[in-house]
Amino acid sequence: MVVRAAAVVAPARVVLVAPPLAFGGLEGLAQRPCSKLFIAGDRDPYCPAAELERAVAALPEPKRLVIVPGADHFFAGYGPRIAAALG
Repeated sequence: MVVRAAAVVAPARVVLVAPPLAFGGLEGLAQRPCSKLFIAGDRDPYCPAAELERAVAALPEPKRLVIVPGADHFFAGYGPRIAAALG
């Protein structure tokens, strides 16, 4: 029997929407050279905007952070803003 390992493919882009920072940080992305997009609402209790800003600042480029004013963790009514951020 021949067993072959699956090829490891590095992502070209990572998108995190409202990552719950209380459950884990973003340190795992520090070694990823891919483009990183973070989207969060400024009223999200699970992904506080100030905490996300600090975590993203510590990551290497390329990276982009979008804070959606008025949005909470579930982005109810903010679909068009999320779509625009994903461009």
